[in-house]
Amino acid sequence: MQVAIVIPTYNEQNRIAQTIKTVLSYIEKTEAGAKDTFTLVISNDGSTDDTVKVAKQVVDEFANGEKIKIVGDAVNHGKGYALRKGVAAVEADLYYIADADLSTPIEDLDLFIDTYRTGSMNAKSDNVCHAVIGSRTLDTSQVVSKPHRKLFGVLSNLMIRMILGLKFKDTQCGFKLFDAEAKELFLQCKNNRWGYDFEFLYLMKKHNLNVCEIPVRWAQAEDSKVKFWHYFETFRELLRVRKIHG
Repeated sequence: MQVAIVIPTYNEQNRIAQTIKTVLSYIEKTEAGAKDTFTLVISNDGSTDDTVKVAKQVVDEFANGEKIKIVGDAVNHGKGYALRKGVAAVEADLYYIADADLSTPIEDLDLFIDTYRTGSMNAKSDNVCHAVIGSRTLDTSQVVSKPHRKLFGVLSNLMIRMILGLKFKDTQCGFKLFDAEAKELFLQCKNNRWGYDFEFLYLMKKHNLNVCEIPVRWAQAEDSKVKFWHYFETFRELLRVRKIHG
């Protein structure tokens, strides 16, 4: 299978080089022992620093630079917009969206793919998966995070579940895998910033496409882009989902 790894970036000049090298190392090792092939898509969201310059330097350093695509806009639109642009830029069987800080290690992609394959092989089962989402709140999840971030995460997820009728323990984890059929719904999302997660899952539910939730390892980055006021922006986008999609 062809797997696209899509990473949105905004002012990530201090870590984008290491992120790309880490992902490329994973790709090299995985392709050596599996039939899957990978493409890394860096989707720049109007960075005002040297994110794109640094990313291009890394591409030039590697002989397998063809494994990387850099796309994006000069204007900042939001994480959801950047992800849609990155997903739309490549044709693949599976799409894995991941945060630039790799707070969930890239090696966990193995579990996402294995879960998808297990579901796909059971077409008559309720376990068939069109998407696999990472969860930081399942019993076997391994999470390192500040207490107040955990609290806000739990409260916002409860609100999301009540308003949209979603059953998932964690809608906002930035690590998700989905197939080409689910991609069409992902590209229909209208929220440009933080609300794309639950909007996508709401559309999956509306179109009866199954989503599997799995535990992940997750460690909060010290310079996380998620700020306190983003929770209020997310609430506004939450209400917008019901208005747009019914």
